[in-house]
Amino acid sequence: MSLNPWLALILGIIVGWILGWLLERCFFRRRRKACEDELARAEGDLRAQDDALNAARVRAGTLEADREASLRDLAAAKLAPTLPKVEVEAPQVDLGVALPEVELPKVEVEAPQVDLGVALPEVELPKVEVEAPQVD
Repeated sequence: MSLNPWLALILGIIVGWILGWLLERCFFRRRRKACEDELARAEGDLRAQDDALNAARVRAGTLEADREASLRDLAAAKLAPTLPKVEVEAPQVDLGVALPEVELPKVEVEAPQVDLGVALPEVELPKVEVEAPQVD
């Protein structure tokens, strides 16, 4: 029995197509399905990480705004460190000129109390006595 070459070609194409379909159905489709499932899981993890990153960015923006507001509040309060009082006794100098008596108004200033939550160090400064020579 001799086959016509065109008929053999068509039969070869059909047999090849059937074998390819069976290999795809039994072997490659399972692998592709497993890869697609793994890819879907990875995409879900990436979405979750992206959402967490966006939430962290929003939180960082909020913290930055809070920090800027705190800095503005401190600048508005013109917070100055509390310095210890230093008393210096200077000797009396007589220049021979009568000084005019001027009465100046009293000025009292109250600064707002600001609690920074930081303990200020307690520093005890020594008492300094300076003696200047008398000028006559």
